[in-house]
Amino acid sequence: MSNLKDLGVEQKYEVFKLEDIEKLSKEDRKAIYDIFLKLHCNRVAGDKKPVNEYLVVNVDEPYAYKVAALIKGQEITRPIKVKCTSVMFGYGDLMTKGKEYEVSELEDGEYWIEDDQGQYNPFPQKCFEVISI
Repeated sequence: MSNLKDLGVEQKYEVFKLEDIEKLSKEDRKAIYDIFLKLHCNRVAGDKKPVNEYLVVNVDEPYAYKVAALIKGQEITRPIKVKCTSVMFGYGDLMTKGKEYEVSELEDGEYWIEDDQGQYNPFPQKCFEVISI
């Protein structure tokens, strides 16, 4: 699992899912929307748009490192280093829990990993955490 620090990105925003806000009590929703209104009014008073729109990427997504690299103006030119956190069925004799591996990305966006036997297999992303890009 990655985090912003691992990706080398500063946290500048706090994001709330609208569906999570809608699950709150009417009183709590009103309090949040009152704060949003104040923030919007302050932005307008400062000659800014009342609301900015953003693309949001969860750092747990396997492509988060790419987005972080783009934000920082970097290119990904080396394999991604990952650590095996669990072994999924069918990979038990191919991957070692706790071992670090390199993942290669093919042109079509697929990821492949070289197993302990030197063979390349589709990358089982849920079983690994990113160490470096």
